[in-house]
Amino acid sequence: MTFRHLLAIVSALALNGCQTAEHTQFTVPQQHIAELMSVLRTLGSRHSMVEKTRESQVPGTIVVMSQGDLSFTQLAARRYKGDILVDLFYRSAGVGGQLYRQLEPEVTQALEQLYSGRVTVEHDFRKIVPVHPHT
Repeated sequence: MTFRHLLAIVSALALNGCQTAEHTQFTVPQQHIAELMSVLRTLGSRHSMVEKTRESQVPGTIVVMSQGDLSFTQLAARRYKGDILVDLFYRSAGVGGQLYRQLEPEVTQALEQLYSGRVTVEHDFRKIVPVHPHT
C-alpha cells in the first residue's frame, strides 16, 4: 500500500468521523392538514428552502421542504398510522446546522399554536419513527 492510498483511506475515515446529524420528530393529530401544509411551506420558504414534495418516495408524504444537497436540512410531514409525523432533519459531512437550530423553535411554536397541547416532541434517535421510502 502506497502512502497516497493510506492518506486517502485516513482522509475518508476522518471525513466520515465528522458526519453530524440532528433529528427532531413532532407527532400531531391527523387534523388541520391544509393548515399544517401551509405552515410548513411558509416556514420553509422563509428560510430559502425549496419544496420537494413531488420528489418524495416516502409513503404518506404530505409536504417536504429542503435546503442543500450533501449537507442538508429537511422539514417534512407524513401520515403514520393515525397521526402525522413532522420531521425536522439535518445532516452534514462537516460543521453547520444553523438553519436546523433556527427552525426547531419556530416549528415547535407553530405546531403548538395549530394543535394546542397535542404535540409530542422526540429528539431520541432510538424512539424516532424512521422514514422508509418505497423500495
